[in-house]
Amino acid sequence: MNTTVTIHLAHTLFHIDSDAFALLKNYLNKLEKSFAQTEGKQEILEDIEVRIAELFSQYTIRDGYVISEKNVNDVIAVSYTHLTLPTIYSV
Repeated sequence: MNTTVTIHLAHTLFHIDSDAFALLKNYLNKLEKSFAQTEGKQEILEDIEVRIAELFSQYTIRDGYVISEKNVNDVIAVSYTHLTLPTIYSV
């Protein structure tokens, strides 16, 4: 059984499986690298985190629910990819 990690994402508390956390952290790191040269990078990344938190909230209706790898993969699948986001935000 995996351990769980408690995280704050966009000022919201989530309990997340440690493997799911590693997947989320990797995704957010890739996004950060893809926006490295983009003006307003921090604001864009914060907006993305808010959206991810909104999507995670649909899973946490039950008290004590732990975000799983499947949940993270589902959120990544419905989010823009790290390859297309810089194109959307470029001026």
